[in-house]
Amino acid sequence: MPSFITRTRLSLKPTLVGMGMDDLFCGSTPRPDFSGLWGGVTCVDEVYHEVYIDVNLKGTEAAAATAVVMNNVNNVGGPEYFFFHADRPFLYAIVDRATKVPLFIGQLVN
Repeated sequence: MPSFITRTRLSLKPTLVGMGMDDLFCGSTPRPDFSGLWGGVTCVDEVYHEVYIDVNLKGTEAAAATAVVMNNVNNVGGPEYFFFHADRPFLYAIVDRATKVPLFIGQLVN
């Protein structure tokens, strides 16, 4: 088996629009309401997906990640930023607000 590394990053927006999810994105009518995620009326600008695979004599390493880029459409003065300063290891979780079920739990140690 030959060794190889491949990494691919692509926009999922055309695919999602093609599947009928065009009302998810900025500029759609009616505008989606994600205000529960962020302090203003927001919409989705873009969705990216990246995959990575490394096959070599020692084994295989693979990873995938999806990012959703959101925009606060009511913020005329530009984006709002907040800073999270983590100077020690911490745990994090993504939890469904309705069911309180943890969807993802992780730790950052370095």
